Amino acid sequence: MKLCEILLGGVVMKKAILVFLVVVFLAGCIIANHEIAEIIPFFDGYVQENMELWNIPGMAVGIVKDGELVFSKGYGVKDVETREPVTPETIFQIGSTSKAFTSFLLAQLIDRGEVNWKDRVVDHFPEFRMYDPWVTSNFLIEDLMAQHSGLPPYSGDFMAFLNYSRDEIIQKMRFILPANTFRTDFAYQNNLFLVAGKIIENHSGLTWEENIEKEIFAALGMDESSDTLEGYFETGNYATTYSRYNEELTRIEFDGNSFKFAYIYGPAGGINSNIVDMSKWLSLQMNKGVFGDEVLLSRVQYDFLHRPATFAGSSDSRMLFYCQGWIYEQRRDYRVFWHNGETIGCKTMVAYLPDDDLGIVVLSNLAGTNLPELLAYVLFDLYKEVEFIDYSGEYMRTQIDNLKTVPEEPEITFSDPLPLENYVGIYYNDFFEKVAVSVKEGHLTMELIGRDITFDLEFFNRDSFVITNSDLFEMNGTVAAFSIDKTGVAESLTLRSEMISKGLETLYRIE
Repeated sequence: MKLCEILLGGVVMKKAILVFLVVVFLAGCIIANHEIAEIIPFFDGYVQENMELWNIPGMAVGIVKDGELVFSKGYGVKDVETREPVTPETIFQIGSTSKAFTSFLLAQLIDRGEVNWKDRVVDHFPEFRMYDPWVTSNFLIEDLMAQHSGLPPYSGDFMAFLNYSRDEIIQKMRFILPANTFRTDFAYQNNLFLVAGKIIENHSGLTWEENIEKEIFAALGMDESSDTLEGYFETGNYATTYSRYNEELTRIEFDGNSFKFAYIYGPAGGINSNIVDMSKWLSLQMNKGVFGDEVLLSRVQYDFLHRPATFAGSSDSRMLFYCQGWIYEQRRDYRVFWHNGETIGCKTMVAYLPDDDLGIVVLSNLAGTNLPELLAYVLFDLYKEVEFIDYSGEYMRTQIDNLKTVPEEPEITFSDPLPLENYVGIYYNDFFEKVAVSVKEGHLTMELIGRDITFDLEFFNRDSFVITNSDLFEMNGTVAAFSIDKTGVAESLTLRSEMISKGLETLYRIE
């Protein structure tokens, strides 16, 4: 279906009407490109309607064409209590779209001849260890950000909720069992970007944060962007972040480990920015490493960052490859580079068409929503004049259909626990180290010794308990299952959660 034949509510919008709407719309946003202006009214309405459908408190959308920010607009509120509106200047956490910044820094090191993509990681960061010694020895710089490490998806991410530092997360990687063979299958994870950050620090003498600020923020004039917890609040115009827990909108407290998660994983997801600044980053990408008259990255290294490295999946209309902090997609009849991002309270999409110099940034203050990605596809389809698909509606219908087909859970026969004292003790493995299980006010607690973190364990069934009502709600629902010896006393504790990787889950009683 052609652009001038987009069907809205059963009414065909002719081009003349679209032109009229553009004139009306100019009062509320920035538009500076006639070609883009033709599709903006419909796209703007689509954003507004679907943001409300997805119950997203606030969003900001920016469109970049030929190096210029041609459309920028805030939607909704940055705080549901104060009702302050989102603006294009509102700061959000951009999550994993930060990965492309880290890969850019590493490519700059390679431009300077300090590192080579084919160098071994251990030659630049001797502390690096994987579970398999052969993998450790043969792991190359180009493997760090290609998502084919063999590690399970999102392996070890929960460490950031449990007060582990970057150095500790890197050190603990050696205990994570592989999920597949090195350099074979795609499996998304964050830990190796921390290693990339360490290599950048070792060669530059500056922290990852200082490098980002010097080499990218300052060079592009991203004056409102930052990469620290404190930096998030500096402008005063920042979004309160939310997630959904038990189907309810949950405010992510700024002083909790959930909000700090992004900054512990800084090189993988720790940047704060807004539409205005991110438009400059997009312009740099679409101009292949050049910003204004300044070459920030050679064309050779730019091309390498965007070269497909790992096959990531396909369907009838799309094929995905992970590059170096970017995802390459062959979609319908056009090519797109993109990366989404998600923190505990924000969701982001950054994407551009390399053949059309068209890009989009979508920032939102709600985790767990797919709308930012879907909006990018809607914009690109409109621009390329391919048959219009209501991606948001299609996704919603699919989710409803899936709910209808969820099988009934098998009936469980419940039994009482042993005396709680039978579970008490100190449990240990190399990853968690010491965990203390105690009885407090008639229920079990589990303390991560040295982490200043204690969880309440609610009885579920016989020797299984569940973490509930924790401030770290990401850990809620984790099952603590005890194994009982012949004397009727617990001999091991297994933590069962999607967040806890294979090989890390079982701790053995030592006292």
